[in-house]
Amino acid sequence: MDMQGKIQKVSLYVFTGYFLFVLVSAFLSVPSIVTDAVNILVIMELYGSRIITHYMSSHKVSFLLVGLFLLYMGWYGYQICFG
Repeated sequence: MDMQGKIQKVSLYVFTGYFLFVLVSAFLSVPSIVTDAVNILVIMELYGSRIITHYMSSHKVSFLLVGLFLLYMGWYGYQICFG
């Protein structure tokens, strides 16, 4: 299996796990720290896989994707700290 196939497989597992987490959290009380941690991990995987896929296809780093990723993580971290 090539690298892009592995990335798609991991993304599918992350998306499925996140979907199940959302379903469980709709019926059970989940602490906000757990929800924040899961959200950060999912966003890191989704942006990371897009950045790697773009790099593999064009052999260039997309500064737009990296900038958006850093902006989002900074914004989310700000909300966690001061929200």
